[in-house]
Amino acid sequence: MLENKTTTEVRVDQILSTSNPDVFTLVLRQEIKKPESSGDLGFFMPGIVGSNLEKRVAFRNVDATFIEMYNIYESENDNTCFFADQIATVVDKAVNCKIVIEETHNQRTWDGGEQQPKVNPKTGDVLTKNGNPIYRNTWVTFDMTEEDTYIAHDKATVKAPSAKAVATEDIPF
Repeated sequence: MLENKTTTEVRVDQILSTSNPDVFTLVLRQEIKKPESSGDLGFFMPGIVGSNLEKRVAFRNVDATFIEMYNIYESENDNTCFFADQIATVVDKAVNCKIVIEETHNQRTWDGGEQQPKVNPKTGDVLTKNGNPIYRNTWVTFDMTEEDTYIAHDKATVKAPSAKAVATEDIPF
């Protein structure tokens, strides 16, 4: 696993075992620059806004044959496993891929579990649109025209407490 490193290409970050010894889960990661949507803050305040990177992760189940055929391995600090490059080597042509994000109101469920909605990382509040929870799905695609789908969440309305006059003796004028 890479530490403190980002890549714009999809990389294999981890290979996780599953209950089936022939099936593994690839943890795929990609960092991309977010589109500038807040004006020019990123330009004038890079120390505060930061690099404005969106960290994406997708999970893909594969079998042992796939891992062996495409020589898939976990990325390390000195050796990054770029997913598309590993496939391109075998199919003998250039391959591109990316991680796509789709936000929806449809919750995925499976035996023994259910998808958790998006939450505000600062408050822990569930993010909603018109009161409906938002769920985030990601996957790796080789269709480079496939676009992300986002749902703008409801904005919380916070009312400031009203100011009350207080009598005090500590102001000399």
